[in-house]
Amino acid sequence: MINKILNDYLCNKKLYFGKRHVTIKNVKVYPANDSLILAMKLDGNVKGELFFRSKVFYDNDKSILYFRGVDYDVKTKNALIKTADWLYHNGFNKKLEEILSINIDNYIDIVKNELSKYIRNYKIYDNIYLNGSIDEINVNNLYIEKNGIKIVIDFKGNLKIEVRD
Repeated sequence: MINKILNDYLCNKKLYFGKRHVTIKNVKVYPANDSLILAMKLDGNVKGELFFRSKVFYDNDKSILYFRGVDYDVKTKNALIKTADWLYHNGFNKKLEEILSINIDNYIDIVKNELSKYIRNYKIYDNIYLNGSIDEINVNNLYIEKNGIKIVIDFKGNLKIEVRD
């Protein structure tokens, strides 16, 4: 889901550096120890794929997913110094960090609504049904693991089990 969120937010975004610009065409995220690797395909005055390392955090009160410590991957840094020194020295990574604060309220509402559908009149066993509603979702914690991002979520709401004849 993080790839969808980032692409919805960043795709076709133009970043200007004086007379030059780059357009973000695609973003993919890969876990790397306690960080994420952001692979960005660019168009404009620089064409190709750049890689960044970053930490990801979530602010529950504001529903903001944000990235901090955005820095160039070593290979990207070396390639930029050789081919697009202006992009490296104009702080492309810092500009990314500024724009990588994303309100994800809409995505949380989608999760809430989809999960709510599953706990309405859900048949557990013959004549046994689960009924409930989700009133609130809070992201408790966010972990980066080798297979992706693990998000621990707390739900508040009502849940009841009905035995029907």
